[in-house]
Amino acid sequence: MLSLKNSLRRALEGYSLYYRLLLRKKGASFYPDKVLETYMNTTLKSEREWQDALERVKNAGLHTHQDGSKNWDSLSALSFILGRTKKSSKILDAGGEVYSPLVEWLFLYGYKGLHVINLLFKQNFSRGPIKYIRGDCTQTPYPSGYFDVVTSLSVIEHGVETGSFLRESHRILSPGGFLIISTDYWSSSIKTFKEAYGTRVRIFTPEEILELIDKAKEIGFMPTGEIDFSTEEKAVRWKRLDLDFTFIIFALVKAS
Repeated sequence: MLSLKNSLRRALEGYSLYYRLLLRKKGASFYPDKVLETYMNTTLKSEREWQDALERVKNAGLHTHQDGSKNWDSLSALSFILGRTKKSSKILDAGGEVYSPLVEWLFLYGYKGLHVINLLFKQNFSRGPIKYIRGDCTQTPYPSGYFDVVTSLSVIEHGVETGSFLRESHRILSPGGFLIISTDYWSSSIKTFKEAYGTRVRIFTPEEILELIDKAKEIGFMPTGEIDFSTEEKAVRWKRLDLDFTFIIFALVKAS
């Protein structure tokens, strides 16, 4: 009986109107307000900053990320995408979870070409127009030049081979397409041997981000602006692992 209910629920979620109703139950408006462009190519400076982002999400009529601090980079990616793409644009959330709100927010704004890929999914499924694909973000099933935007929010710190990820993102992006990356970060090295999602936790330093960007340039990406690497406070608390750090977010563009 439980399996039948799950199958029925999954089938109903494939209908956009039904899925919009489900998101409304999570706190979203049917038609959210426009959001102003927020943070990009910078670090999360303070707990107050992510709390402000959380309030912006609520005020826009969007449902919130279950982790309060994650509303900061999710909103940053959303506002960047809304300001530079069309509703017909194709967008991939690489390594996104079923609870990641970014593609759900984009759906509420009228986007339909939405995909999420993650090795942890047990099977492929859809929610409204969003296609959730079981797969590896470093070796995807998509054709070259398929996407206008690839996002990777709090993913690369979990054992992702960044060179392979950058090359694959470059392959599947169209010329002029954007790659948006956020990750755990601090201005000096934080040594940890703690694990999450089957790999040792990695907290990037400025030197490691610069190395990643240099690698991206060799592949064919360009930064969309100068990056502010400075930090003010460890605004993110990972209670389960007893770790404190912050986030960094930056956007790259595939050269034409």
